[in-house]
Amino acid sequence: MITEHGFFDTAETIRENTEAEDVVYSAIGEEYAETAEAILATVRRRLTSREEDACEAATNGDRIDATVIDMLKNQFSREIALWKDGVTA
Repeated sequence: MITEHGFFDTAETIRENTEAEDVVYSAIGEEYAETAEAILATVRRRLTSREEDACEAATNGDRIDATVIDMLKNQFSREIALWKDGVTA
């Protein structure tokens, strides 16, 4: 619903996730966790403390800062791809 104060949910718009949505969200979370693990394994020494904290939190299942991980994924795509393919250099 749109009000003078912007968007907000009402009792009619709030609902539980379906089982299919839960599966999709879980897969997205696992992908972020794997990407964060690859980043930590390959370029940890080049990360800021905020970036490192975001990756560690994602790998521990605490929370996912998708903005930070997406930025790092773009910046270190080669290193992540090599790590996921099992190449250690």
